[in-house]
Amino acid sequence: MKLRATLLLSTLLFANWTAQAQGQGQGNGNGNAVTLPSLSAELAALTARVAKLEGQITAADLVGTYAVHGFQNEMSAPNVGHPTAISSYVFVGTLTLRADGTAVFNGTESGHTLLFTAPPSVSNFQGSGSGTSDPFPWSYSGGVLTTLGGFPISVAAGGKVMVGASANHDDHTNVILIITRLN
Repeated sequence: MKLRATLLLSTLLFANWTAQAQGQGQGNGNGNAVTLPSLSAELAALTARVAKLEGQITAADLVGTYAVHGFQNEMSAPNVGHPTAISSYVFVGTLTLRADGTAVFNGTESGHTLLFTAPPSVSNFQGSGSGTSDPFPWSYSGGVLTTLGGFPISVAAGGKVMVGASANHDDHTNVILIITRLN
């Protein structure tokens, strides 16, 4: 990173020196003088933005609203009053990560359930429907966002994209999440 910044600064300085040697060093064509301090400030800002994209972020950088798209499968064995079933559904909505370490999900889920009855049948998924969740805790460390139940979500592109996948052997669910920054 330091080598790239040094090379970029050297290139900018050489270009500025070359332009001055050619008699065009009094400005950049629009009446605004280009100075070494302004170039240094622009380089520092660019370096900070690149560092964030390379993963140098904190929990505070993640505070904001995200679009959530998820896919989940559930399998259940027969028990009293319930036949063997496989459900598959999607959920979409928004996730808001708050500065106080809590989050809220607002969304909908829809899909289908295959019941292994005689005869087999398919019905609309009977989940929790739609609405807004109660606030729940979140934390960020080492490139991973952790929420309810310790479900790890990988954070990429400076917090602009997050992806999670999980197989829960206790409740027989498999989940894939794609989360993208809205603001």
